[in-house]
Amino acid sequence: MPLFLLPAHRLVFLRCLKYLFAVLFFLISFGAMAQTVVRDAETEKFLLSELRSIFRAAGLSPENARLVLIADDSINAFVAGGQTVFVHTGLITRAKTPADIAFVLAHETGHIVAGHVVQGILEQKKLQTASLISGLIGTAAGIVAGRPDAGIAVLMGAGGSGAGAFAAYRQTQESTADRIAVDILKKTGHSTAGFKNIMSAIQADERLNGVEIPAYFQTHPLTQTRLNDLARFWEQAPNPQRNPAFDKIKAKLIGFLAPPAQIKSLYAGGDTPALYARSIGLFRAHDIDGALKSVDQLIAREPDNPWFYELKGQFLFESGHIIAAISAYDKALQYAQNEPLIQLAAAAARLETGHKADLKTARDLLTAVTRAEPDNGTAWLMTATVYDRLKQPDLKAYAMARFQTARGQPDAARHWARKALQGDFETRYPVLARQLTDILDEKKSHETHI
Repeated sequence: MPLFLLPAHRLVFLRCLKYLFAVLFFLISFGAMAQTVVRDAETEKFLLSELRSIFRAAGLSPENARLVLIADDSINAFVAGGQTVFVHTGLITRAKTPADIAFVLAHETGHIVAGHVVQGILEQKKLQTASLISGLIGTAAGIVAGRPDAGIAVLMGAGGSGAGAFAAYRQTQESTADRIAVDILKKTGHSTAGFKNIMSAIQADERLNGVEIPAYFQTHPLTQTRLNDLARFWEQAPNPQRNPAFDKIKAKLIGFLAPPAQIKSLYAGGDTPALYARSIGLFRAHDIDGALKSVDQLIAREPDNPWFYELKGQFLFESGHIIAAISAYDKALQYAQNEPLIQLAAAAARLETGHKADLKTARDLLTAVTRAEPDNGTAWLMTATVYDRLKQPDLKAYAMARFQTARGQPDAARHWARKALQGDFETRYPVLARQLTDILDEKKSHETHI
């Protein structure tokens, strides 16, 4: 029976099956991209320092290291292309020492050094093609037999075969990345015992969840296998040392992300990390006075810590105390002068006052942010707001073009670029005009390459 003459219910089934597998593949391949990205200057600064040290030891350029923090309680990190490492918050909140984090970062760096990202893409495409062909054959078999469920069975078999082959391929890569990580950590001076700590935490999760996946289908070697393979390294390694800066960022993330009961359970003591976590817990519980009292105690302990002033600024800003928030953010910038995320927060507070002087200061702060982070869409949108309130429509249009570019909307970006370039914009702002011209020329360049 020709495909185009199939009964309507079978056509619907085939369409549903097609989209089901497309959606499943999308969720597996790109699920992390749909998760929430966390921005925190204190955490990013600490992790980037670790990652750059590891890059240097691995023979990579430290300046190329990029890090993205994802709000997810699982112990995980991955490289999705280039030299950007994605880190789940669970890796930090569940780690005991920086050495635990260092091994994972070194492992991901091992993938970069070994070229696994590019190899993996090619191997995955090859296996997808084989699975697709087998899947089409399977579906056709089900149609001929008059049983669409037969098509499902063959598709499952074909997909499973491809998944197994890809899993075996990935397991080899993971073992290689583990060995590279050990070599890197020897150069950085981190204890390889961090590997045991983090693997033991993963193993505990596996036992708690009670989910057993056959080794054939796992993209990583079994956790116990990995522990056994590197046992001679971590058994002889010194115990990892605690780090006050790490303890504070861990407490901070738990304060913002964990349930209140967990915060109280983990941080009942009187040390600085405990006070840090509890102050955030109080804020989340809408006890603003209690939160401010706690953060003032933190500042009294460490009066030159910019992150405590930043946190106080956040508490004040989000509770409507704008002038006091500006003062706290300005104090934070005294101790972290070129920190883009604090500059961004300080600019946001000044936008709320409506005073022209504050708008100009916000403009200057945002200029510094976009210079450091050219793709920061939030900063460009705030810049457009500033220029709108300063009655400068051409510069507002320029900022909107940059904003739309940052959020991946080329058509909207070109619309605003053309709007900005009307009149004498090119004469007055030649550098900015060249950036807008690049936005307009991007489509032509793309069409030429096609």
